[in-house]
Amino acid sequence: PGAFKPPPRGKTADKPLPLGLTPEDPRVILGLVGHPNVGKSSLLNALIGRKVVSVKSTPGHTKILQTITLDERTCLCDSPGVVFPRVDIPPAAQVIGMLIPPAQVR
Repeated sequence: PGAFKPPPRGKTADKPLPLGLTPEDPRVILGLVGHPNVGKSSLLNALIGRKVVSVKSTPGHTKILQTITLDERTCLCDSPGVVFPRVDIPPAAQVIGMLIPPAQVR
């Protein structure tokens, strides 16, 4: 068979577009998600080639979703660190294991 041909602009390949996007304005959104203090913001700055989001060495610095537009079709999203609570691990062990940001320790 021949090479793959994408559907004409304004048409879909029998699948709805995700997130309420329209065929007239398809946008790709790439999200950086992970544990706190693993370098998500630093990676975003490196991909852009300059400082576009603030970076700190302490966990929990990024507090809101930050969206950076690369071009008319592509966005990068930096997110705060994601930590799921562990009820089977005592709070003291969670602090030692850096699962709880130091700012939340009382």
